[in-house]
Amino acid sequence: MLDWRERIAAEPGKRFGKPCIRGSRFAVEDVFSYLAAGETEESMRAAWPELEREDFLAAYAWAADTARAAPPAVAEPPPGKSTGAGSAKAPFTPTQGRYLAFIHAYMLTQRRAPAESDMQRHFGVSAPAIHQMVVTLERVGLIRRQPGVARSIELLVDPAILPPLRPSGRT
Repeated sequence: MLDWRERIAAEPGKRFGKPCIRGSRFAVEDVFSYLAAGETEESMRAAWPELEREDFLAAYAWAADTARAAPPAVAEPPPGKSTGAGSAKAPFTPTQGRYLAFIHAYMLTQRRAPAESDMQRHFGVSAPAIHQMVVTLERVGLIRRQPGVARSIELLVDPAILPPLRPSGRT
């Protein structure tokens, strides 16, 4: 069995001390965020050739050790949301939900869809990260865009299931 400590390290000056694939700024949580968004190991390795199969195995081993060591986390529903047997699980990850909430709020206040640069300013992440999230949201059927048309994002989910929009935390 692969010892994840050989490939994963947390350094105080890198990614706020989050565990990263050794020799890179690729956080372990990024691996799982992309996988949860529907990416595959193969597509991620094509996008980031420095990632190796063993890096993914190390990330899985790290997650298993972390899950065994931590008590289970139980997510509390937003106020007014039911967790009864008839309630449906949101069809998106928490990160996707934050992006969808931003798109919805932007469309309500600006009366047009946001550009990727608007999302970049709000979330404070790189343009490629924003674009990847938009592509993922479209691929999994949460939004629709018109090719070649700016600001053409259309939400395909019920706004009632979106999480509340949180401030960006940036000044």
